[in-house]
Amino acid sequence: MYPTPQEAIEIRTRLMSDLQKQPIELFLAKHLFETMPWCFGAAPADELWKWRVDFSKAIGVDQLGIHVVGSGCTGVSLSPTKNLKAFDVKSDIDVAVISSYYFEQAWAYLQDPGRSKYDMNKTERDALDDQRNRHVFWGCIATDKIIQFLPFGREWTLAASAAAKKLPTKTNPINIRLYRNTWSLVSYQKHGLLTLQREQGKDPNGSQ
Repeated sequence: MYPTPQEAIEIRTRLMSDLQKQPIELFLAKHLFETMPWCFGAAPADELWKWRVDFSKAIGVDQLGIHVVGSGCTGVSLSPTKNLKAFDVKSDIDVAVISSYYFEQAWAYLQDPGRSKYDMNKTERDALDDQRNRHVFWGCIATDKIIQFLPFGREWTLAASAAAKKLPTKTNPINIRLYRNTWSLVSYQKHGLLTLQREQGKDPNGSQ
């Protein structure tokens, strides 16, 4: 269910080798978008498909717009800031949701949160500013710290909680990142991978 220390070493070695040798687009297809996520363990593919269908219906998004990413998919985090940390019992399961409809609603809220901003604590206000200043540039909204304030937040929170309980891990919470379109999701992932690639000793132009 979670990688053992030895499995984590093997995963890191394999991923870093592919990241250095393969085009980023092939890496994304192989390790993120067309693979069985690690958090599903040895479950048959039918389990993943059913889970995606059920979750998509619960949040009102097409099933093709649902992707498990992050360490819950690959077994270790590919975030440039997390040092290839292994997926474990304390990890969030990052789920990318592609929906221009809900993105536009969330973006409108970020532009004018109205009275709800007065109900926020400092952490929530900082998260709101972070969305405006950083994530929205990529067509991405990280909903984890502000989801309760979004127009569809209550429904999505309940759906994410129910979906987490249907995963083999059961206790890892789902963290939804909302993307405007497929291009936004791919661009965001490519940016992170290219940063990680440079930090691992090889820049995207092939020089050491």
